[in-house]
Amino acid sequence: TSSLALEFATTMRIDARMRIVTLVCAVAALTTAPGGVSCARIPTQTEADINVVTNTNADDLQKAKPVKFSYNDCGATKGDTVAFKSLSLTPSPIVWGENVTFSADVALKTALPASAGGDLSVSLTVKRRILGKEWVKMPCVDNVGSCKVTGLCAKLSKELPPSQPCPYGLPACRCPFAASEYDVPLTSLFVPVSPSLPSWLEDSSVYVEAIAHDESGGGKEVACLELYFSLSK
Repeated sequence: TSSLALEFATTMRIDARMRIVTLVCAVAALTTAPGGVSCARIPTQTEADINVVTNTNADDLQKAKPVKFSYNDCGATKGDTVAFKSLSLTPSPIVWGENVTFSADVALKTALPASAGGDLSVSLTVKRRILGKEWVKMPCVDNVGSCKVTGLCAKLSKELPPSQPCPYGLPACRCPFAASEYDVPLTSLFVPVSPSLPSWLEDSSVYVEAIAHDESGGGKEVACLELYFSLSK
């Protein structure tokens, strides 16, 4: 269905473009001396344009398979404080309104934030795959997309107050995070369907780069993680 819609939209654009050319040429013919302009044999859609549409659609369909989950610790070569030893996520694609199972093994080389009373932030770069091959950066709209999240320590303290024990026996789940290993075993969670879910997230292959900074350390980068995954509704 999406392929037919793409072909129809492309065809309409080509047809509209050729109609404009025809109209301009006709006006020029009326306002120019006889024999100055020839508008003969201007088609509404050329054979070359039709071939481009057909070939593009076939190529897109061939490459439009959802990406499988994968990750990359992009901070490993930069000596970041956080090391992502392993991550897993199933199923692939993730289906809205169903369960996902994940696990993580993360190590902190030093405490975060480095200074008492400090805070952490995360800068997100989010891209969506278009037409099965092009990755397009999604802007930050209503806190969804390529956004910067600040005040993480305050947010964590609100969600996980000190009176509440940390899940999975983690050494810490709020600031400050001690230098230690944080191991989350296989865990299943329900992925709810939000009524405010952006349409581009309903069925998509997504790339996310998350870079964390220690704001108490002058904005020093402390973690970098790249993720590829797919979503389905």
